[in-house]
Amino acid sequence: MVGYLCSLISPLITCVFWDQALLSAALLAAAALYFLSAWAFRQRWWLIPAGVTLPLGYVSALDWLGLAFDPMGTAFALVPAVYLLGGIALERFRRVEQSFMGSLYGVAHGLAVGAVIWGFVPLWNRVLWDAPWTDAARLWAAGGQLILGVTYGLVAWFFSEERWGHVAAWLGVMAGGFIATVYSRGRGSSAAKAALLAAVYVLAERGLHAARNKSRYSDRFRRAWPLYRRPLLVAGWVVSGGAILLALVRNLVLLGGGRVREIWAIVGLLMITALYALSARLFRRSLFLWLVAVLVIAPWTLLTHLNWFLWSESPPLPRYAIAWALLAWAQMLVGLLLDARAGLAYGRPLRVIAHILLPFSLLWGVADADTSSLTFGLGVAFYILAVVVDHRRHPTGLVRSRFLYPAAGLVPVWAVYLLACLAPSALQEHFGLMLLAFAPLGLVAGRLLRRVDSVDEMPAYLAGYGCALVGTMLVAHERPLLTGALLFDALLSVVSTWLFRQPLWVYPAAVLTPLALLLALAEAGVDPNRRGWALIGLAAVYLALAWVLRRLRRRDYATPVLAAAYALIALGLPPSSHDQIGSFWGYGAAALLYALSAIWLRQPLLLTPAAALSTVPCAVALVRSPLAEINYGLALWPGIAAVAVLAYLLDERLGAPRAFPWGEPERWVEATGQRLLNWWALPWYALGYVGALVSAFLSLNNAPRLTLTLALAAGAYTLATLRFRLRGWLLLAAITGQAAALAAIDTIGWLDYPAWAALAFLPVTVATALLGLLIERKRGEGSPFGGGWRQAISGWSRPLYALLVVDLLVAQRVALPDSGPGVLVSLGHGLLVALLATAWAQPLLPYVAETLGLLALLQHFNRVGATFTGLPVALALLALSYGLVGYSLGYAHRQEMLVLPKGGRVWEKPLQQAGLFISTAVLGLTVMLGVDVIGLVIRAFLGLPFPAATDVPTLQMTVSVLAITGLLYLAAALVERWAWLGYGAVALLLGAWSLEWFFIWGMREPQWYAVPAGVYLLGVGYLEWRQDRKTLARWIDRAGLLLLLLSSFWQSMTEPNGWPYALLMGAEGLAITWWGSARRQRRFLYFGVAGVVVDVVGQLIEPFLSANWIVYGVVGLILVTIAVLVERQLEAVMRLSRELRERLEDWE
Repeated sequence: MVGYLCSLISPLITCVFWDQALLSAALLAAAALYFLSAWAFRQRWWLIPAGVTLPLGYVSALDWLGLAFDPMGTAFALVPAVYLLGGIALERFRRVEQSFMGSLYGVAHGLAVGAVIWGFVPLWNRVLWDAPWTDAARLWAAGGQLILGVTYGLVAWFFSEERWGHVAAWLGVMAGGFIATVYSRGRGSSAAKAALLAAVYVLAERGLHAARNKSRYSDRFRRAWPLYRRPLLVAGWVVSGGAILLALVRNLVLLGGGRVREIWAIVGLLMITALYALSARLFRRSLFLWLVAVLVIAPWTLLTHLNWFLWSESPPLPRYAIAWALLAWAQMLVGLLLDARAGLAYGRPLRVIAHILLPFSLLWGVADADTSSLTFGLGVAFYILAVVVDHRRHPTGLVRSRFLYPAAGLVPVWAVYLLACLAPSALQEHFGLMLLAFAPLGLVAGRLLRRVDSVDEMPAYLAGYGCALVGTMLVAHERPLLTGALLFDALLSVVSTWLFRQPLWVYPAAVLTPLALLLALAEAGVDPNRRGWALIGLAAVYLALAWVLRRLRRRDYATPVLAAAYALIALGLPPSSHDQIGSFWGYGAAALLYALSAIWLRQPLLLTPAAALSTVPCAVALVRSPLAEINYGLALWPGIAAVAVLAYLLDERLGAPRAFPWGEPERWVEATGQRLLNWWALPWYALGYVGALVSAFLSLNNAPRLTLTLALAAGAYTLATLRFRLRGWLLLAAITGQAAALAAIDTIGWLDYPAWAALAFLPVTVATALLGLLIERKRGEGSPFGGGWRQAISGWSRPLYALLVVDLLVAQRVALPDSGPGVLVSLGHGLLVALLATAWAQPLLPYVAETLGLLALLQHFNRVGATFTGLPVALALLALSYGLVGYSLGYAHRQEMLVLPKGGRVWEKPLQQAGLFISTAVLGLTVMLGVDVIGLVIRAFLGLPFPAATDVPTLQMTVSVLAITGLLYLAAALVERWAWLGYGAVALLLGAWSLEWFFIWGMREPQWYAVPAGVYLLGVGYLEWRQDRKTLARWIDRAGLLLLLLSSFWQSMTEPNGWPYALLMGAEGLAITWWGSARRQRRFLYFGVAGVVVDVVGQLIEPFLSANWIVYGVVGLILVTIAVLVERQLEAVMRLSRELRERLEDWE
């Protein structure tokens, strides 16, 4: 323990007093102690401090001896080498276990990493502090790395672990890189050196592979090859990639290029290319030939840049295309040679890259005629060679002709470049004519190649047609040449039709001919407005040609001609539309051609454009006739009648289609198509019915003629309804009929006044409704509201009903602003809606009718300018009318006094609800507009002034509304058995009567109102009590009792002559007492007795207030007398009181 402590303390002491020699000795001695401890105690952990202490003492000793930093790093690399190799020796010769030496090996690996980092310290200093990195330092670092590389190579051998081989290989690469940087002078030779290093690694691996079976040390080589195979190959291939980067990036970009650097780049690239080519042979892998085929392009391009060392100046950029084309040829030939010698897998990479490189070279030189004249020639020969090869390798199939396409395409391009090279002054049209000449040559070449193989003809044909297209485009700026080119192309299409027996070629021939015709007409100066005639004439020629072809049983060839003919007719119409003469003859000829085609081809569909186009010459003839413009509409009707008769005759002669399958939607498209394609009369029907609308449109500016044309149109559509049995025609007939009515209204000048026009139109609306109802009854269709949406739209009456709805809405909206005729319109609409509601038994329409009646009333008041006090009364009367009729119907229906049909029963609820709603609204309006009734009553009781005469109309309005509403509520209460509404009704009537008497008739006596009101309240209380609502009955009784007694008591005390009111109060008290006894209710008894007592007391007190001693005396005598009587009959009084109390306990 003392020794180990000393081994730790002695280096510290020498460090404190700094004696480097003693420090080195102490560290080395400590390391020796630790090694001996590990050996003596057989503890491997002592190897860790020993392995770390030894290099510290070793480095300290070398520094004390004055060794420089750079060689010290190399010397330091010897320590891990000794550890690793010494450990291996101990394992081999001393039989030391590998697990015991594992700690030392770990320290050795760490020291090896430190040794490698030691070599990069100068580089770090250069980066941070710009210190020089000497060549000696790099060489010493490379030396250390080589020592470690050899060491790890042996470690891999002895341990049989491949990973240490990778470490050794990369240490060698690192050392080689350091050495290369030492001897690098910026000439670019590093690329060649790296390529050489890569070759050494790869060939070394191949050497080991070859020596494992051919050497007397084959066992050792057989063991070494699996260990070093991957490390050598991985490092070699990576270094080869680095060499390529050095050649292309460092030499040509970073170093700026130059002849010397380019030469070294070429050398490096060629070495790598040779290495890859040799590797393909040595490794039997065609993958390397892909790399060779791509990589060789770079040195080839650099050699071209150096003019192959034959000329001093660099060639112009387009000349590189020639070099690349030659390289493509070389790769193609070498690839074919490899195909023959080594197999297709080895020749394919070169051939594929050649096929990629050649198009690139062609594109590179495309701007230089001299270059392209050579490169395109090489390209043609290249692809011809490829075609020959494919024909030999593939007996059949489309693959035989794959390269014939580019070969055929390049021939005319090559010819263009040759012409540009040989005749620099040639113009654009010369090139076009030359390409046009290639078109028939392509056809001839295709026919000749067809003898070799049928798949070889297509490329020649495509090239020929392409030349024709491009040639035509090149001469397009010269109109005469373009005309000839188009005719030439048309002829070429005709020849193609004959050669290939394909009708499709007729289409371009048929299209190109009219284009040439238009160009010729333009060149001849023909008026543009007349060129359409030429197109239509050519269309006639086409139709004749199609007729001939169909006669010759060449229907397939006639179809394109027919299509072109109809297209020419369509194209000829726009130029003919600029003036009347052109339109007349152009459209007339087109209509005639379509009609003849329809008859010839037996296609009714062609009559549709014929009928449509025939309208133009008719219109022109009409415009150029002496007729006035206002008569154009009527002038159309002879023609309309003629086409209608023609359509009818065609139906009779050729037949009409069966009824449309409306109930089968899946057949609608088919049925529509059958009518369009097979119905001969359809175009003429359409022309006639559309003409009827046009005639009306032409008569818009004259009301009488418009009326006549619309009436004629309505008649025509009515006949259409009878002819086709379709509801749409009925709707159109009704619309035109109503439009005729509007035109007639305009004739008398009412259309300028919309409301009066709506009133004049009201009979038409009524007639429409009656006609709809008549049709509905005749056909048994039922109400449109009787089912779902199908019932609403099914039936012949439904179009008329739909039109009726529009009429009602529009007429009502138009008549609304003018109250004069608007009243009659609203009233008429209301009656009409009421009729429909009754006819259909529809529960919603009565509300509409009632609303229209209300609207008519409001319009009437607006018309007469009535005051605001009259409107609530009128509304209340309307509500009373609605309500009385409704409740009368309800009462008669419930009592079975009247048997109502279903249409009459629908009015019961709407009328009742409308009456209640309007009356309630009127009450609210009266409250807002009328006088304050409650305030007036209070003022009357308090004796304040009453309203002036100006308030009397408003008060009269209030009285009338209350009375009328009370009558309505009373009727409702009686019919519906609503007691609460009856109370309100009587209250309203009583209030109206009271207000009328008091404020209008001047009856100022309050008892005229208090007594009826009190009796009314007592009656209501009694009825509520009978219905077992006793709480409410009590409160109502109390209110009535207070009203009766208080009003009488107040007047008996305040009036100068109040004794009649006192008598009235006493009578009321006795009556109330009797009423309580009759009903056996104590509250009436109490109120009655209290009323009588209060009345007597009041009358007794009132004289005292005037201080009359006689009265006092009389009162005193009466009281003494009563006291004496009570005292003498005290027992009888007490017995009577007890009996009365027991009886009252049974009362309510």
